[in-house]
Amino acid sequence: MGFSKSKKVLTAVTIATALTGAAVLAAPTDFSGTLVAQAATQSIDFSKADAVIAKYNALVEADYTATSWATLKVVEPKTKQFEEMIKQMKALTPSEVSANITENGSTEAEIQAELDLFAKNLNNAIDTLLVKKSEVANINLSGIKAAIARYKALKEADYTPESWAAFKLV
Repeated sequence: MGFSKSKKVLTAVTIATALTGAAVLAAPTDFSGTLVAQAATQSIDFSKADAVIAKYNALVEADYTATSWATLKVVEPKTKQFEEMIKQMKALTPSEVSANITENGSTEAEIQAELDLFAKNLNNAIDTLLVKKSEVANINLSGIKAAIARYKALKEADYTPESWAAFKLV
């Protein structure tokens, strides 16, 4: 076995030991290097970014205050940029993804960290949205209104000077 074939086998075996489940079952038996490319795309997890982009795209402007919506819209260009980047990465073959990452001078770990940071920041931006209809408006205030009415109905003449003075302190 030549040096280059030995290197491919060693690389494939090393990667295969780090993979589990369907990835190992799908591993090529000829160790042609395909496994290396498959491992490259499997190490990038788009799930957090996909989830927050879906959450962002499902938002309805009419449900939120104008100010909070305007603040959220500041991140729209970056969100669309990431959405397009993810779409493009998913359309590539595993070897193309790996080549593009390397060509751009990045590592898979850096790409993953960037995706995770984007997801976290967009989630934080979404969490700052203020809903137009506040739950406070649905509170039953009849008890408080009745207590205020009783307070206003009190007359100083109905009480001793000492008790009225103590009442006024409260």
